[in-house]
Amino acid sequence: MIDQAIDLSGVFADDGTPLPQRLVRYLLDTDADPGRDEGSDPRRLLVVLNSAHDPRAVSLLRERIGERILQPLQAGLAGAQAGRNAALTTAFLIGFGYLHLLLELPALRGGDRDELPAALARVIEAAASGR
Repeated sequence: MIDQAIDLSGVFADDGTPLPQRLVRYLLDTDADPGRDEGSDPRRLLVVLNSAHDPRAVSLLRERIGERILQPLQAGLAGAQAGRNAALTTAFLIGFGYLHLLLELPALRGGDRDELPAALARVIEAAASGR
């Protein structure tokens, strides 16, 4: 279950789109793509994270997040603080995912359909660059 829930390989596959935009698409296009692989749905990761109470499960999650999110993200970042910036970016993505996808916070669900992706991309870029 953990391995299936943490599958961002499609996000980290370079399709010519800047990484912040690919991460935005990962978080926001959950309903727009009916053919999307279940394993790449961020809601699955959030459910797994929410149910991890056993220390062994937490350890496995930490390992898998490191392998499948932090390391690929860090590899795409520059600078001495790339590891920290990858962790900050991941923390933001998970927090945004909870508020947007699970709690459906109105401020993150309504409004201009073009403004949220643009704002989200700016925040991801800032976290990834350490600014």
